[in-house]
Formats: sequence, structure tokens, C-alpha cells
Amino acid sequence: MQMREKFQTTIPRSLSEVQNRKGHDWSGLKEGRDRMVTIGRIFGIGFLLGLTVLIFGACQSDDASEEPPVAAPTVAAAATVAVAAPSEPVPTAVPQATTPSASQPVPTAVPQATTPPASEPAVQRVVFSVGPPPLSNAVRDVGGSNTIQLRPMYDYLISIDPENGNFVPGLATEWNIDSGGLAVNFKLREGVQFHGGWGEFTAQDVVHSLADLVSPDSPHPSVGLFENTSIDVINDHEIVWKMESSSADLLPSISELVSGIEIQSKAHFDSVGRPVGESNPPIAGTGGYQYLDQGAGTFIRFARTDSAHWRTTPDFPEMEIRWSPETSTRMAALLTGEIHVTPLSSDLERTAQQFGMTLVAARASRFRFFLNMYCCNLKDPANPSAGYIHPESPLLDVRVRKALSKAIDREEINDFLLAGRGQINPHAHIGPTSPNFNQRWATDFQSEFGYDPDAARNLLAQAGYNDSNPLETNIILQNFADLPEAEDIQEVIAGYFDQVGVKATILTMDRAQVSALRRAFEFDNHIVMSRTASHDLVAFRVYGSSIPPRAAVEIAEINPLLRQAMGTTDPGKQGALVTQIADLYYDNASVIPLLWRANTVTVDPTVVADYIFPGSISGIWTHLTNIKAAR
Repeated sequence: MQMREKFQTTIPRSLSEVQNRKGHDWSGLKEGRDRMVTIGRIFGIGFLLGLTVLIFGACQSDDASEEPPVAAPTVAAAATVAVAAPSEPVPTAVPQATTPSASQPVPTAVPQATTPPASEPAVQRVVFSVGPPPLSNAVRDVGGSNTIQLRPMYDYLISIDPENGNFVPGLATEWNIDSGGLAVNFKLREGVQFHGGWGEFTAQDVVHSLADLVSPDSPHPSVGLFENTSIDVINDHEIVWKMESSSADLLPSISELVSGIEIQSKAHFDSVGRPVGESNPPIAGTGGYQYLDQGAGTFIRFARTDSAHWRTTPDFPEMEIRWSPETSTRMAALLTGEIHVTPLSSDLERTAQQFGMTLVAARASRFRFFLNMYCCNLKDPANPSAGYIHPESPLLDVRVRKALSKAIDREEINDFLLAGRGQINPHAHIGPTSPNFNQRWATDFQSEFGYDPDAARNLLAQAGYNDSNPLETNIILQNFADLPEAEDIQEVIAGYFDQVGVKATILTMDRAQVSALRRAFEFDNHIVMSRTASHDLVAFRVYGSSIPPRAAVEIAEINPLLRQAMGTTDPGKQGALVTQIADLYYDNASVIPLLWRANTVTVDPTVVADYIFPGSISGIWTHLTNIKAAR
């Protein structure tokens, strides 16, 4: 097909090929994790031999206005790992504050504003490096995983506690759901000022933020949820957010948990208009940092607000987010002091620790990744009997989806690409500690979905595929800042598919192309890695239903159950419905589950003492005002 020919790329297809391509000598893959530690040390020596070249390249690409880099940290003995994988995944149940009772306000103390400590941090500007860069400063143009460059300067009506991932008051001091579940009353915080002298935050700014998100041609993934809602203004500091039908998805999507309703200044927007790409500064917010400047595709900088923030005043006077997609480049910059906080792949984390760097873990991580499929959208969700848009897609066959799952050796991926920090979970979105977990999923997982190449071949044969008629499919290669190993994992998975007779073509496409083609339902036989930290209702909506954004295999039976679950605020009723949905999701192999893992960043301890973030939010790297300075 034309799409395949245009975007096809040749990539190593086995774990050993991937590792050897990256300079590792990891033969004998089944010899255990002790060998990994030894090899990590060997890799560290080899890495340093090439470090000079990497450093030179990183320095050459610096912006001319950069401050001189901080001196490289003294080489130290290997630091003790500051985090280990949890013994079981963090449950994905919606926090209790997500569904407060209709008659009772959310009772939480108002956070006290903090002031910077008297002593100065080691550097004036802390640099967090991730990649690749977003392409817009307009709030509505970026989804949850791409808002890192905007989050430091915005607040939300409902904030997330960085220690446990629960709801806490934000720009709304309290909220109540009415008895019919069709409206939420918000009391708004008084006295909060927008950056740049754009006035005090009021109800009109909330109305504007919603209107901008659902404006014509908005590409935001939450448009479908919010376009059927409206806001009644009671006064400057009280609103009623109304829904045409009750939705338990509303509060999470309004909150910091998902992103989309970053509260921006109506006055500033009315004065300058919506930002175009990166060529215009973002609209003023109320966060602990305010916009300073940026270089297109290279960095964005923030300055601490002049007065104490109502929630958290940052330790550092300035913060920079620097875009750098390559983990090796970020590693070089970390060791030379050019950056101070960054996510690295598991192998590079070990090497960084040998040179004095430390790891900081998310406090309430529920991050997981899986294989999603773009292929299988219903022609008419209201009439499932009309069939699918691409009825010939091989991925419509549940036997094929299960065969692909059984081709993948998750334990090998975990041991040799994630340093053993991942955990296989029988269900893609519900962990064993969740009250909605069904033990049947764990009991049956190996026989239904676990690694078994012979069983994979048998399932493919049952579906009509064999050596003379091999299954052909496509993998759209994804790069994620919050999963540095993503490309390696996808390449290895393509190799696993090849071992059971599946011809998987890897396609390289930019995200704008992928989004446009997906929204137009152009994909008919395409596998894409997805990752999320969302709660289960959002995950089922996005990755298993016909409710927008319609980004996965659509199972018709899930749609009415999901609408019921989203339409109730009764925890008991919602839990029962979630369990039914999750069973359908599991039995139909709506996605191919891979692993859960704890999110970590590597930090320079001479600059950063801690970073307190939940890891349970779309986009992962949130609460950047909570990067604590070493003094």
C-alpha cells in the first residue's frame, strides 16, 4: 500500500540486534540479571570513551544565550538505587475524590502558600531535558502527553496531590455534584493573579478556557467530552458546569489528571489571540512559573513568579525544558552539568549512577504501555450491525490479536530492556490491587495471552495464515519521553512477530500525520504502541470504545456499558459496570498488554535534591514546581 511504501523503514528485528546496534555485547540473553549488571558496567566504560564526541555535539547545538554549563560532577562510586519496582502495580481505581457524593462537598484544607527558602540553590536555572518537542504553545493543540512545556505556567480547577495522586483543591476550593449527576458546582479561589499583569482569575476565565478547547477545528482529544457541556456563571467566584448527560469522566478530565482545561487568561487571549505554533508566547496562566522565552524546537524557559504562589513556590528562580529525543545525548549533557533532570533508558540509568547521579521515582505511578491497533472502527456506532469501516482487516480477528500477544516474550523485554523494573499485568488497565480486578485474568493469562510461539502459530493457522499465506501488518514506530526504551521495545516486538511467521513492516511517521490519518479512519491494519497513566474509565473510553477519540479496536458491547459507567457517580454501580467492561476488554483482546513500570528520572544530586511528582497523570512529568534544590 502507498502508506507502507512511503513510511517504511528497515530496523533490526531481534533483541540481540537492537542491543548490538547500540554498542552492547549482551549475548546469552537467558543468563539472568546479574549479567546485566556486569554488562552495564562494561557499557559505562565504553560509553565514556565516546563521551567527548557526544559532549562536543551537545555543546555545539547550545543556544547562544545559554549560561556556561555547570562543572561536571566528580566521578563517584556507584550510587545506591533510590527506587525499586513495587511488588505490585499501583491500583488504577479512580481516586475517591473523583466521585464525591452528591450532597457532600469535597473536604480538603486549602494549601498554604510557600516562600522560597533563604539559602540559594546551587544553580539559578534548573534544566529538565526530554524529547521530542511539542509543536504548539496553544493549550487546545496539545493532548495530555504533550503538555509538559505548558504545565509549569498553568493551574487547574482540581489539582492532583503529588504524593498520592488524589484530587485536592486547585483554582476551585471545593466542588459538589448535584443529585442528578448533571452538574458540578465549583467555588473558585479568590485573589489569584495571572502572569504579566493580566488581572485576577475569575469565572470568565474558566468559560473562556472551555470555549477555546472546543472551538472549531480543535484537535484536542477531549473535544468529544466537553462539546456537550456548558458553564453557568453564578458570580466571579462560583460556576456551575452542566452536562447534557451525567459523566463520571468529567471531573478527571477537568482536573490536572488528564489535561485540557489549563486555565488561561481571557483578557490576554482577547488581546493577542491564540498562539500560532511556537512563534507566539503561550497565553498567561497562574502557575508557579511564568513564561520567559524559548527557542523553536530546542527549549522553553520559565521564571519564578514575583510573589509567593498560592500552592507551591519553586525553589529555582528559573526552569528550562530542553528538547532532546536521544537518550545518549541527554546522558552526555547530564554528566557534563548542562542538564540536571532527565528520563533515561534503564541501561543508561545504571551507568549514570556509577558517576554519581541518583534516581528519583514517581510517588504514585500507574504507568503502563501496551500495543494498540488502528484498524477496527465501527461504521455506525449506533448501529453495530452495519459492520466495520475496514471489514477486511486481519486485526478484526480476535485469534490474530491473541496470536500476536502470545508471540511476545514480556519477561525477556523486562529483564533486558527495563532492567527488571517492569511488571507483567494480566489486564492492560486494572492492577491486582484494584477492587475491580478479576482473578480469572491472572489465572488464564498464560494460556490466553502469555508467551508461547507454538500456540501463536496455531492461532494464526486457525485464522488462515501460514508460510504460504503469512499475516502481514504494520507497526507505526513511536518515540516517548516517558518511556525511553520504547523504540527498542517495538523493534524487538517486530522480531518476535517475525519468529512466528508474521511480516511486520515498521513505518516511521510524525505524530501530526498519525493523528490526522487516525481521525480520518485511514488506518486499516496498523499496530501502535500506546502508554498511559490514566484511570480505567478514561483508558476504556480512549482504547476500547466508539466514544471519541476512537483510537483502538471498537467492541460494540462495551459502548452502552461504558456510557452507563460514565453516567453514574455511585461507586458501587460504577465498579460493577467497570468489571463487566474490563471482562469484555480482556476476552476480546482489545489491546495487547505489555508491562507496567515505575517512572524514574535521573538527577544530578549536586543540583537537585528531590522531585516530587505522582506519575499517575497523562504526560507523567508534571508538578515541575516540585523539583527541589540541593543547597
